[in-house]
Amino acid sequence: FFFFKQKTAYEMLRSLVGSEMCIRDRSNRTPLGKEELKKVNSLIGNLMEDDDSFEFRQPVDVDALGLTDYFDIVKNPMDLGTIKKNLRANKYKSVEDILEMIQLVWDNCKTYNKEGSWIYNLAIKLEKSTKKLMKTYFPQINPPRSKVNKEEAEESGNDNDESNSCLLYTSDAADDLLCVDLGGRRIINK
Repeated sequence: FFFFKQKTAYEMLRSLVGSEMCIRDRSNRTPLGKEELKKVNSLIGNLMEDDDSFEFRQPVDVDALGLTDYFDIVKNPMDLGTIKKNLRANKYKSVEDILEMIQLVWDNCKTYNKEGSWIYNLAIKLEKSTKKLMKTYFPQINPPRSKVNKEEAEESGNDNDESNSCLLYTSDAADDLLCVDLGGRRIINK
C-alpha cells in the first residue's frame, strides 16, 4: 500500500499510473444493508436454482475428479455455496465484495478449463446470467470485470492483458491519507 497526502484521490492516482490503467475506488462500495442482503440472496438463489449451476454450487472435489494440479492453477477457489455460507456468516462488507466473489467462481473455471469445453461454456453462460441479474437487482453497480475473458477487453476496445487489472484505492477522510493496493503488492510509504 502507498500512503500519501491527497489532493484528490483520483488525480493523484492518475498522475502516478498514467491513463492506461483502470482505477477503481473501493471506498464508494455499497454497504450490505437489509435491502441489499435481500437482493444479494435473491441473486445467488436465482443462480443456484439454474440447472446449469450444479457444478458451481459446492467446492471442486479435486480428489474425486483427479485434478492434482487444480490448486497450482486456481489460487483462490470459490463456489456459490461457499459464497452463500460466507454471506450468512457476515464475512462480506459490501455488495461489490459479493459480486467479485461470484465473478471469481466463473474466472476460476475459465482459468482451469480449456476454452470451448462444456464446463468453460457453462461458466460463460452463467457469467452472462449473473450480469443480467445484476442489472435487475443492482443497476447502479458496474459488474466486476473478468480477469480471464478477453471478450470484455475486445468490447471495450482494449485487448491487452493490463486492461483487466485495476488499481484499487480507499480514501481515509479522517487522516486525509490515500491507501493504494498495487495488484496484491503491499507497499507502505508515509
